[in-house]
Amino acid sequence: MAILVTYDAKQGTNKKIGAALARGKKFISGELNFSGQTYATGGITCSFVGFSTLDSVWLQNQDGQVLRYIDSTGKVAVDGLASGVNVGSWTAVKFLAVGN
Repeated sequence: MAILVTYDAKQGTNKKIGAALARGKKFISGELNFSGQTYATGGITCSFVGFSTLDSVWLQNQDGQVLRYIDSTGKVAVDGLASGVNVGSWTAVKFLAVGN
């Protein structure tokens, strides 16, 4: 199973910040829902629709754990978290994704 990604309302996947900031870049915010997930070594699959490339993804920490997105694998990983740990209570993890 994968993480459910929800973009903030009235934003879609074409939200662009002015050319003065980043020409052609998309800045998307929203929430990740880990409901029903248990952690697996290497992370949990997460797909951000509407991007051909991702430059960076910032994720809100949960229960003292630092979450990070690994672009090369398309997974959300948590360093030091053992495989099999239930992360299903993480149902509204805020994120900001930047890319094209």
